[in-house]
Amino acid sequence: MTNAPLHLSVISQGRYDETAHGKYDKNYYYPTSAGKNIDIYMFDTSFNFSYDDFSDVYAQCDMSIEQGKVTKLSSVKVCYGYQINDHGAMTSAAAVGKLNGVAKNANIHGILLKENEQDPASLENIIDDIIAGLQYAKENQLFKPNKTILNFSIGLPVLISELENNEKYKLLQQLFNDMNDMGIVIVAGAGNDGVNTYDTNNNMAIIPCALDNVICTGGAANFFIPQIAIDEIDSSFYKLGNLPAYGNIPPFISNTGERVDIYGPMIFHYRGSITVPNEILQGVDLSMLMVEEATEQYTRLKHEEFMRGTSYTSPIVAGVAATIMSEHPDMEFNSQTMLEYLTNIGEKDILLDIPEGCPNVFINNGNTEDNPYISEISYKNSIRKIRINTMKSNLIALIILFVLEIAFVIIGIFLFENKSLKIMFCTIQLPFIIIFAFAPCNSICIYDYISKTFSSYITPIIPIPYTCLSTKINFNEISGFYLQKFKRGTKKYYKLGVKSINETEQIIAIGQDTSCKLEFDNSLDYMPYILRALLI
Repeated sequence: MTNAPLHLSVISQGRYDETAHGKYDKNYYYPTSAGKNIDIYMFDTSFNFSYDDFSDVYAQCDMSIEQGKVTKLSSVKVCYGYQINDHGAMTSAAAVGKLNGVAKNANIHGILLKENEQDPASLENIIDDIIAGLQYAKENQLFKPNKTILNFSIGLPVLISELENNEKYKLLQQLFNDMNDMGIVIVAGAGNDGVNTYDTNNNMAIIPCALDNVICTGGAANFFIPQIAIDEIDSSFYKLGNLPAYGNIPPFISNTGERVDIYGPMIFHYRGSITVPNEILQGVDLSMLMVEEATEQYTRLKHEEFMRGTSYTSPIVAGVAATIMSEHPDMEFNSQTMLEYLTNIGEKDILLDIPEGCPNVFINNGNTEDNPYISEISYKNSIRKIRINTMKSNLIALIILFVLEIAFVIIGIFLFENKSLKIMFCTIQLPFIIIFAFAPCNSICIYDYISKTFSSYITPIIPIPYTCLSTKINFNEISGFYLQKFKRGTKKYYKLGVKSINETEQIIAIGQDTSCKLEFDNSLDYMPYILRALLI
């Protein structure tokens, strides 16, 4: 996706540094599956799925819950609570929207928590509503295992003593445990109050974020970068989201703490429709606005705004999870395994102002390999480190290959009765016998950063055409190799390089093949190697 909103481009590339990488890449790189066949259930206080941003996906209100009572909905696109607002529509757009969304092919389901947001007493019922919704879904088997994500762009303060002793909160935790065991991924926003999500000193927790088996998402952004207005950033972007109060607008400071698992953009560039109650527009010259529809109660406007808050961070992370699940349909994800996966591919220890000892991971969707500029940007996220085993020969492999080739020749001699055919057949096979008899093999050990496993491969030295940019490097100065897959148009290419002990990287080869001849100085001997760079 070209000219993408900031919240999309920043999650599909490594840490940006203008001094090293030049102009910011405004593309959004994501898999073509894009969340296909994955269901995202949004627990929120209002939804309007009639907007064009949802025209390409399944998007409907599935149930309305008030004071713990569930009402099933069918073919409903618009479901508001006591007030007309678009919080649920915008958070849903961050997850799946055509213009704004991370997982553009995922299904979106609205779970309406129909409580009066202006009444603090009514907000207490939201926990009852969540419990009722989860119980209803569990009893009616609404959530598909390993294909479902639950998003909570809400956070409620609760005393830790109540959390540990109150039966209602115990039941909520048990339901989340049950969902996790069923293969459901649960994501929640950390909140915007600048507090610890699980503060034992003040006996206060933010739920559902602080509960077990919930991926708790904090917000990161430098709100004062001028380039944000054109959906670009500089290297100062990577810090805890902190927007001071301005006029009547309260401060927005991401919550933190040991229970905040991962951070994502706290800025969401929304481009689409909004619905505004007419009483709010009294005295406003509508000719100055882009009106899409007007009724006696509300006016629908075309709108663009940079939204802020972890309410949007959470569905962005949920959207990334949906793209991963659709891209790996055979993998069984729940909250725990998804968090582990996101942590492995995320950008680690790049955020400023995160409390010491707390997780410091910025979300990445793992599609940096589709970015042609990414090899110098993000070494550890998507690139495999390769180390060569100095033992060049594998006698068992050579003997097996040699014996099989001899057997093949003997069988051919008996099959052909014509003498000239026998001579021709043997002549053709002779080069293969020589190769298998005398060509050494390399043992290559590849370390995969994502799975954290080593894999060994035996590869015979058979030259394959490749554009080698450098053929001689100092073996003693190498800390590892990397192989990067990228695209130019519709064609796939491979970039092979080395990482030196002083952390600099040198591209060795680039082309559509995956092999390159290398010479290592100062190794055990000076025999040329062929490195068959294997993509795993």
